[in-house]
Amino acid sequence: MAKPLDKTFDWTLRDGTPVTVRPIRPDDKDRLQAAVPHISAENLYRRFFMPVVQLSEQQLRFLTEVDQVHHIAWLAVARDEPGQPLVGVARCVEFEEEPHVSESAILVVDSYQKRGAGVLLLAVLSAAAAQQGIEVLRSFTFEENLPFLNTMMHLGAKSRWEYSNVRRVDFPVYANANDVPDGERTTPFREVLALVARRLA
Repeated sequence: MAKPLDKTFDWTLRDGTPVTVRPIRPDDKDRLQAAVPHISAENLYRRFFMPVVQLSEQQLRFLTEVDQVHHIAWLAVARDEPGQPLVGVARCVEFEEEPHVSESAILVVDSYQKRGAGVLLLAVLSAAAAQQGIEVLRSFTFEENLPFLNTMMHLGAKSRWEYSNVRRVDFPVYANANDVPDGERTTPFREVLALVARRLA
């Protein structure tokens, strides 16, 4: 496996919000906990598959103390706001039985949604995962999460029923923007991935 990416770079969201993107660190525990009240109960449930009011110490350790090889996690923070609050976080955790497949999740704080943060974090996660030889990012989502499902399908993901109303989505890891399917719905991701790859090179 390759040396983990350890870069920090600045980015501007679609509405002009300046953010900083970097690997997550153990000292981000308070930042993650502080973001929870700013995320709707519905979005927290979609991410954790259970009600969440605050994160436990065990959860915080798992979410922030990562090796960036078998467990990769990156975040974006609001660069110019006091305390640089969390904008969003993306992570993937390798399946032991499928070493080239990682379970992935992306969460964007409600007030920063629909500004391009999700696309940015997906591109960063794809680039970091490719560095470690990961070929598929696997996520699980509820069937009613149509915006996510539609976006991922356009980007070449495959979906199938997992259980009840939950679908499994297998997203092919892209190390190169030229590998992303070409089309009107995929252009934003292609462009962001190309720029992210340059920042991380």
